[in-house]
Amino acid sequence: MANNEFKPFATAAGANVTSQSEWESLPALFGGFTSGKASSAQINKAVRQASVIASVVAQFIADTNDADVLDNGNIAALQQSLLIALQKNAAGNIPVASTTAAGIVRLSSATNSDAETLAATPFAVRSVMQNADGRLAKNQNGADIPDKVAFAKNAQVPHLGSSWIEFGGSAGNWTTSQFIDFLNSLGAFDHLYFVCAGTWSFSANKKISDTNCGHIELAGAVVEVFASRFNLRTVRVTTMSSSSDPLAIQGQFVYVESETPGSGEWRREFNTKNLTANDIGAVQISEIVGMPQPWPLTTIPAGWLPCAGQSFDTSAYPILTTRYPSGVLPDLRGEFIRGWDNGRGIDPSRSNLSGQAFATESHTHAGGSLEVGSGTPLYVGVGLQAGSATMYSRTSVNNNAGTETRPRNIAFNYIVRAA
Repeated sequence: MANNEFKPFATAAGANVTSQSEWESLPALFGGFTSGKASSAQINKAVRQASVIASVVAQFIADTNDADVLDNGNIAALQQSLLIALQKNAAGNIPVASTTAAGIVRLSSATNSDAETLAATPFAVRSVMQNADGRLAKNQNGADIPDKVAFAKNAQVPHLGSSWIEFGGSAGNWTTSQFIDFLNSLGAFDHLYFVCAGTWSFSANKKISDTNCGHIELAGAVVEVFASRFNLRTVRVTTMSSSSDPLAIQGQFVYVESETPGSGEWRREFNTKNLTANDIGAVQISEIVGMPQPWPLTTIPAGWLPCAGQSFDTSAYPILTTRYPSGVLPDLRGEFIRGWDNGRGIDPSRSNLSGQAFATESHTHAGGSLEVGSGTPLYVGVGLQAGSATMYSRTSVNNNAGTETRPRNIAFNYIVRAA
């Protein structure tokens, strides 16, 4: 055990010391004793207070440092020993600080620690702030992204081009290659998916003219790009409902190209809204222009004309004019239609669309006999005496004769498609 040479004075029971109350009221407590004025009890009180404190401090040093504390007048050594003892005591007895208790806090420059008993150094704080300065603010919703194009590309998310695009900046025609190059200048092929829209101006936007499925009007069109420039790229164009170009077709067009530039082709997408007879290979209206059609009503439908032998406006109906170059429709009222002979010989010497009056084929009738009076037979072609007998034809007897020769029939109103 370490030795402590600083001992307390007059600490025994009944020691000759002034009481605490007398000591606190002693005039000399503040001014000190003067010659011949202090009693032994008062001096003992003063010495005891000083010696007790000295012995306590010395014992703390001896116990903590486990070293002797000597009364040799070496003040510097005592100060050093006291400092060491205080440090040891602090390290061993003061608890580590936490979020719920005070104590010793150790500094740390780590920026990825989860510890709650370490204090950040200025270096750590600066590192965190520099990192935070490079982060995006949630309340900006992406508005603070420095390079949004690069961000969309790296994140492989759809990218919206400028709000409105002028495809070419002027009217006129583009080839597909020129259109693709323009999209490339917009960075359209740098993204997995890119979309933009043309301005609503015919004079500021081109038309794609080499699609083999009609001109594509880019004014007001929505253009979507899929995949990269040289890897199975696909471009889809959805056009507006009108165009200044009569060769433009409204609808949706898709351009697909393999890895070889310029090897792609356009395809037109169809739906129930834009299918035409030509699209599905059906007979077009223009193909039946001029073809006589039986019509069950007396009123003529729109787009049709009656076959009544009338003239028509050849400039208004150019297709009909190719069927009837004379500009006159045949009069089919009350007429039968007969197939043109065309060299067969059944109805020779007739031109197409020529008319023909009714006729009865030449024929003979077998004669019968009639006995009158004396019993002598009478034959057709032999005259009879007036008043002796009368002969009638079978048609007259059956009452089916008329003003023309005809089969049984039903009347229809013949009309033709005008355009």
